[in-house]
Amino acid sequence: KFPGKVIIGYVTWPGYLGLYLARDKGYFTANGVDVELRLYQDILVAQKDYASGTIHGIINVPLATVGGISGTDNTIAQKIILATDYSNGADGIIAKSSIKTMNQLKGKKVAFQKNTIEEAFAKYALGQYNMTLADVVPVDLDPIKAAEALGKGQVDAATTYEPFISMTAKQINGNILYTSANAPGLITDIVTFRSDFIDTYPDSVAAIVKAYFEGVDFWKQHPQEANALIAKELGSTPADTESQLQTIKILDQHDNEVAFTYASGLQSLYGNLKQMSQLGSGNEQQGNRDTDQIIDPRFIKNLSQ
Repeated sequence: KFPGKVIIGYVTWPGYLGLYLARDKGYFTANGVDVELRLYQDILVAQKDYASGTIHGIINVPLATVGGISGTDNTIAQKIILATDYSNGADGIIAKSSIKTMNQLKGKKVAFQKNTIEEAFAKYALGQYNMTLADVVPVDLDPIKAAEALGKGQVDAATTYEPFISMTAKQINGNILYTSANAPGLITDIVTFRSDFIDTYPDSVAAIVKAYFEGVDFWKQHPQEANALIAKELGSTPADTESQLQTIKILDQHDNEVAFTYASGLQSLYGNLKQMSQLGSGNEQQGNRDTDQIIDPRFIKNLSQ
């Protein structure tokens, strides 16, 4: 096993609760691995540290591993070892009160952050209505500023996430046109490790995966105590944490067994990566690249044997 501290970079998100609890309840230590979850304010800064080898692992989205996010480096030799959660309504497109359907977005100003999962989400959602980004007027704003711009009437619709979806919809009496609940698995969070670390210290990676599921099991069995610990991590209240988690699907061991199985749908990482590669890139060559090799299913498969 790795002789030092294994560092995993992350940004604040309720869906990582299995890792928070594995740390707070001592499951990492009990499994013989010393883990630091290193908090970043900006995922792109975490990605740079990951590329340089300053940190060993990172919690990110599949789009980042296929090079669809600006500033990320898909040339890093890395593998997906675990899926933590997927957004089940916590991300969405909201519009002003006069726009009630996705079709009405044609020719309208739609805010989303370019080269991020929000752009891929908007692209996917429009595609479900036989539209493309060319059918709307894109406004490049991050999710928080997008919601603010909608609130001020500067755009017609915004792609954002909770709590900004609910807050803004209430503020302007707006309509939630499409959410991640309409596309289960599209916005999935994953843990990736550098390939050189996995190759040298597979036992440490296996211990982290095992501890993660122990954390998820604790949350299922002791929701009140777990939500209090998660709320502390998020700087929130247990009640708000419980509410936020209702729009996130936490992925347990069984869900991971599904995610690490070949299928074309979004709930399979194999299918998800293929779609993300196409959504994140306008060119066919990248859309057709072999994304299967980014996935390392052995840690999940070994647990279920």
